[in-house]
Amino acid sequence: MLADELADYSEGPYTAVVLEQAAAELRRLHAENEELRRCAEVEEVEKYAAANRRLYALNGELLESLKECLNCEFAVTDKAAISKARAAIAKAEGA
Repeated sequence: MLADELADYSEGPYTAVVLEQAAAELRRLHAENEELRRCAEVEEVEKYAAANRRLYALNGELLESLKECLNCEFAVTDKAAISKARAAIAKAEGA
């Protein structure tokens, strides 16, 4: 029995069978809605987890690039750049 059919019954006479069918359909629809809500929540968590993994990987690449940059000849002459790079590396490594 569909929800719109249940709505039609609200305008007519009630019988015990109709009320039982209505109750069963409402319970089924509620269960289906809960399952859809749960799936949406899982999907949302998976989406954010994937984004977090991408950002974590990117951070690792940027950290390695920054470390390599410290070894470049042009960076060695700029003490402020070296200091900033070292601070960023320490922060990224959790030091």
